[in-house]
Amino acid sequence: MDIKEFLTELEKTGDNTVAVVHVPSINKSIEFDLFNVNQQKQLLRTAFEGVTGIINSNILYNEFIVNNCKESIEFNIVDKPVIIINLRKLSLKDHITIKDKQYDLNELKDIDYNSFTETQSVTSDNITCNLRIPTLTTDTSICKRLVAELNKLSDDQKKTDTVSLLLTYEIMKYVQSVEIGEITLDFNDISVYEKKSVIERLPLKLNNIILDFIVDVKTKCNDYLTFEDGALVEIDVSLLSSD
Repeated sequence: MDIKEFLTELEKTGDNTVAVVHVPSINKSIEFDLFNVNQQKQLLRTAFEGVTGIINSNILYNEFIVNNCKESIEFNIVDKPVIIINLRKLSLKDHITIKDKQYDLNELKDIDYNSFTETQSVTSDNITCNLRIPTLTTDTSICKRLVAELNKLSDDQKKTDTVSLLLTYEIMKYVQSVEIGEITLDFNDISVYEKKSVIERLPLKLNNIILDFIVDVKTKCNDYLTFEDGALVEIDVSLLSSD
């Protein structure tokens, strides 16, 4: 058997190794391919890239979910930890070490999607922002633009501008549209640069209300990833290590 035939057989074997994961946002069980060595290597390359490496690993996990899924589905960021944890259990093992202590991933609580507020309109000073839990597509697109902007900064600029950029781009993911009186600006119709300009000009009070929405989503996602003793499973490069 030559190498081409062998690789074909290897792919066929992989096709028979799938995980069935319940996706919270659609309340349906979906088939996924398991993580593979190439995906693990892609993650490892981001390990020494600092802040951009963290963002790039987030992008990669989004892409793994979409590429490994057997169906075409518009996932959102609440689905992400559930899918990744379940694929990790079947691709490697169901135990993980956190601060020298071993934990069983099967002991994580189920995520209650009904506890999430998927959409919300918030108003202050006659300005209304319509918010939505972002899809993985939106998350990936905005993260890629964020990495591009961070890469343009000098070392000194990174020290002063990184945190504010991270915050601005995070808010950008959640805003669907902005209304002032009868005027509506649909964020789907404008560029990332234009979105950034709008976000930076929002009143501080409205900005803080949006942050409350974001924190609520992230807190509930982290609750799913937290063991009873408070240990948190990080969705990062180390999650696909052999440890």
